[in-house]
Amino acid sequence: MSKYVDPGLKSAVRDYFKKNYVQLAAVPRRQTQLLEVAALSLVVEHYRCCGFTIVSRNVRAGRIRVKTGARGYPWNFSHFLCERDNDRREIHSNLSVYSCRDDGGIYCLDVGVVQTGIVPVDKIDEWSAAANDALFTFAEVKKLVVYPMLLAHFVGIVHEVKSEFLKGETPEGFAEDADFDPALLTVSGIHGGSNVILDGFDRRGIRAQVVSYIDVRIREYLRGEFEVSPLLVHGGAQRLPEPAVPNYAGPSADGDEPAVEVVEF
Repeated sequence: MSKYVDPGLKSAVRDYFKKNYVQLAAVPRRQTQLLEVAALSLVVEHYRCCGFTIVSRNVRAGRIRVKTGARGYPWNFSHFLCERDNDRREIHSNLSVYSCRDDGGIYCLDVGVVQTGIVPVDKIDEWSAAANDALFTFAEVKKLVVYPMLLAHFVGIVHEVKSEFLKGETPEGFAEDADFDPALLTVSGIHGGSNVILDGFDRRGIRAQVVSYIDVRIREYLRGEFEVSPLLVHGGAQRLPEPAVPNYAGPSADGDEPAVEVVEF
């Protein structure tokens, strides 16, 4: 291959990057935001799979406002109310929750499932985080292969946020037929070395789960290819069988669901 590069081409490429720097710099951040929207969607559809009626709340002008970072007050964003007989839950994106260690620590969870009425929907004078005992479960999402240190990172979050899951226990009010164990969601597969670690988690009775290729699983659900949510897995650290990853043919977009507005501050 020739090492010569047309000066005109070099200039055009340089000008393109100068002109589109802001948009190009935003691409990684936008990918992370869309991944968090996918995780939120999977959790919402999980509860729908489990027989809950889902109602979107704080929808403005027909648009669901998704919180995609730690900053921002919850009353400025949408959330989902889940109801099934006497069971009621709220699903929030990027929810700040107090540590279970009573040390005043606050952690921002990608998706948090809490008791109703805990997170304010109207503006208040002061807000920091949801009470830890109001949290049923949560999900974290990563655009990474599940490698050993990522598992250590995830278990560390469980240790600080809901440590009873590490002892094979569940929070008060946890519904075995509906609530899911803390979940690490990824758009990639599981590294070979991680399987040995997950086997060890299973022997120790750790209640956690790894759900790989969530983009494929969401498509499978929307196409009606499975009836039970992939999140409804209990009893030790679990790995779902990795699905076949087909060539993506594009989404089918019809129906009258509210639009999604990704908001950052």
